Amino acid sequence: AQRFRSVDAIDEWERVKRRSVTRLVDLDADRLAGIAWFGPEPIPADAELDPMLESLPTDFNTTWAIRIYPDYRGLGLARPLTMAVLGRHLLESRDSHVWFSTHLENRIIRAMHESLGFTGMGFIPGRDRVLYGLY
Repeated sequence: AQRFRSVDAIDEWERVKRRSVTRLVDLDADRLAGIAWFGPEPIPADAELDPMLESLPTDFNTTWAIRIYPDYRGLGLARPLTMAVLGRHLLESRDSHVWFSTHLENRIIRAMHESLGFTGMGFIPGRDRVLYGLY
């Protein structure tokens, strides 16, 4: 995505969108290997949540995302980055209900999040995206 094309672009996006961004930097190459962020944002109003989920919290007000850049994919970076950043967020924040969406076909990131305790919660119609939550 264009908003993540450079460190300056990420800094601007972070400021405008009020996101807390963690950068994973390859110091040898002086390049970004990945980023992860949290930000204040409720689940989209058009989301279709799974009616079979009992006791689903209604206060999902923090979104989460991770991006590993193409040259660094397949190196096992996503899980430790997720665990470190998510763990820090949960320790430092009173907000324990975190959500994210990803493309339905993104099986790798979906499986990783499921293994870390995220639950599939529904879909965003018309965008081919599935919602996951940690609660």
